[in-house]
Amino acid sequence: MPVKGWVDSVGTLGRWRVGVLVLGLLVTSGCRAPVTSELGETPPPAPLPVPAAAVGEGEPAAETELLLARGEEPSDELVRKTLREGDSPRLRIMLIERIELRQQAEFLPDLVDLLADENRDVRESAALAVRSFGWERMSPPMLRILSDRDAPLYARELVCRTLVKTGRREVVEPLLALLDEEPLRPTATRGLKDLTSQDIDSAEEWRKWWRVNRDRPKSEWGGPGTKELLERIGRLERELADSRERNQQLEERAADAIVLALENRPQKEAPAPLIAALDEPFARVRRFAASELGKLKAKEAQKKLLELVAADESPAVRVACAGALGQIGAEESIPVLAGLLDDSNADVAAAAARALGRLKAASVANRLLLASLSDSPTVRAAAAESLGQIGHRPAVPRLIELLANDPASSVRERAARALGEIGEKAATPTLERALADESPAVRVYVIEALGALGATQIATKLCAVLTTDENSSVREAAAVTLGKLGGRESLPTLIRILDHPQEKLAQLGSSSIIAICKRDETLCAPAAQALVEAGHHAQAVMLYEVMVRGLTEAKDEQQLRAVQVKLADSLLALEQWTKAAAVLEELTRARPDEVGLSVKYARALTALGKHAEAFAVWRDLARRQPDSSFWDERLALLDAMLRQGKTTEVTELIDEALKEGNKLPEDVGTRLKVLRKRSVEAPPANTEE
Repeated sequence: MPVKGWVDSVGTLGRWRVGVLVLGLLVTSGCRAPVTSELGETPPPAPLPVPAAAVGEGEPAAETELLLARGEEPSDELVRKTLREGDSPRLRIMLIERIELRQQAEFLPDLVDLLADENRDVRESAALAVRSFGWERMSPPMLRILSDRDAPLYARELVCRTLVKTGRREVVEPLLALLDEEPLRPTATRGLKDLTSQDIDSAEEWRKWWRVNRDRPKSEWGGPGTKELLERIGRLERELADSRERNQQLEERAADAIVLALENRPQKEAPAPLIAALDEPFARVRRFAASELGKLKAKEAQKKLLELVAADESPAVRVACAGALGQIGAEESIPVLAGLLDDSNADVAAAAARALGRLKAASVANRLLLASLSDSPTVRAAAAESLGQIGHRPAVPRLIELLANDPASSVRERAARALGEIGEKAATPTLERALADESPAVRVYVIEALGALGATQIATKLCAVLTTDENSSVREAAAVTLGKLGGRESLPTLIRILDHPQEKLAQLGSSSIIAICKRDETLCAPAAQALVEAGHHAQAVMLYEVMVRGLTEAKDEQQLRAVQVKLADSLLALEQWTKAAAVLEELTRARPDEVGLSVKYARALTALGKHAEAFAVWRDLARRQPDSSFWDERLALLDAMLRQGKTTEVTELIDEALKEGNKLPEDVGTRLKVLRKRSVEAPPANTEE
């Protein structure tokens, strides 16, 4: 689409649209890359430094940018002032490109003035913009600058190069005049060579040649030969390609700017700007707007989306519109979408099929069945997926056929998933055979479908898949599905999987073990024991906790304490001291005569740094077990408490122990006295447990 046509269409969208477009161009475009030429130019004065921060250091630039950010049009005078005085080359270049896009001839004198600007990028952009206005408009001011000896040399060189690119014969005489100016003679000579395809160096020979050829058509000027002529043609073709590329880049940047403005719109839930964007000439903008409207489920956009889904020139836009209609979910869309199932574009037909699936359009299920016969695998896959979403049982035979025989793995994937969603157990044998499908993705969908069907009879096969399949996604699907279908026979395999180097698979295996045992709590005890024997105490703890909750509710005291003992052992093995101490505290109160439980409790307290409490447990044990005084443990605790600075407490405990006198073993008494001396001599500390 021509740029001017785009500009005219942009004007219909309202003032805020133009503002955000320009702001978006400012954000996304950056400065135009400098244009190079074979003609070269005399280095201009060094450009002013450009701040790296946001645009708008100067007052006009700041005001212009603020207006654009608000979606308001800056006045012509403010634009001119920004072009003349703005400190930001990037903003000035953006305004130049904006003038070029709109072909605003009233700014032509301002663009011409910029040909003498100190910033090279600004000059080059201005030259391109001036040239875009055509020979009749550009030539008078350009020729004036070219002949003005007071104009900056770099400006006249730029004008010279720009005029040469027009290829006009009217440029020859002004270039001949420049041959008398020493600074411009090289530029003029190269320009004349490019313009005429003549290989002449001296000013006198150029003038002779012109006297001969002035009145001849340009086609009769002649040249040095075929090679030079071809080179000239090649240069012109490259210039044409560059021009087309530039036009495309400008359109892409304009589209990017509109999309950016829509993404940053203040009211995200308001559909009006998105609906307006559906009239944009840029397919990318329409596609983005349609997708966003679908996310918003904007019913007010339905009419426009229905128009575009049927007639937009861009298949990508039609695909986005179909998706949006499916998300909006209005039944009025069904006839139009059903009509697109036969669309010549496979992507559009597939998008329509998926939208019908989202709409649960059972009334067109037979149309979807026909679409499943399409030559396009994309359409067949989408039709199968939608039949599953609708839950159309008459489609089961066709879906079984697709799963068993379709050459496209994507179709087999969707067929397997659809069979699981429909829930027809007659599909189980075909699904079971498809466990050997060559495509890992198909095998994943097959396993999930079997899980949805509750096919418990295939648990053994899933155990084999879990241990032998080479694909990690397939193994993970098998592990998850075993949690739904497996029983006692699956537990040994799942327990072995806990040692698998793939962490995710091991986690899934753990979750499935818990799921199986929760479904059948009689499996908790043997499974927990097997886990303990395999060294997987974390999983055993989870099962023991399930059992504890059940036994607590059942008020089975004896069995509850037995399970709590095993739970405590696993917690100690995992060094989960806090939880272990809590369980053991309860157990020691319930079973005070069991020495082993008190020993474990004391060790858990010691590990938690609760030395005084641990000392008390050891002391009580010693009183109940005269043959086992546990002095090694108690002395170690006293030493630890001294290191913590609990001197007063240590002294009291030692004094109490020394009251036993001759009952103390000799070496214990000696060690207690040493510890007491240390506690008396050590300064007290405020360290808390």
